[in-house]
Amino acid sequence: MGCLFCNIAEKNVPADIVFENETIIAFNDINPQAPIHQLIIPKKHIATINALTAEDTLLMGQLYLTAKQLAEEQCFAETGYRV
Repeated sequence: MGCLFCNIAEKNVPADIVFENETIIAFNDINPQAPIHQLIIPKKHIATINALTAEDTLLMGQLYLTAKQLAEEQCFAETGYRV
């Protein structure tokens, strides 16, 4: 597949990975727009929000919980962050 994010998740493209489990991978952006700029993506290819199904409900919640976890671990949860 030609999807950059799928290639990162499959480790065909190098990335500075900050978190990974069986369904999610998070990595530092190569062109950061903020002092801390990380991308948190599902390993499952989902082309757009319009492609989401009810089966993706748990996965989408896991993405947000991962963002919260990373913010806490990296000590910027209290100062704020955007997702």
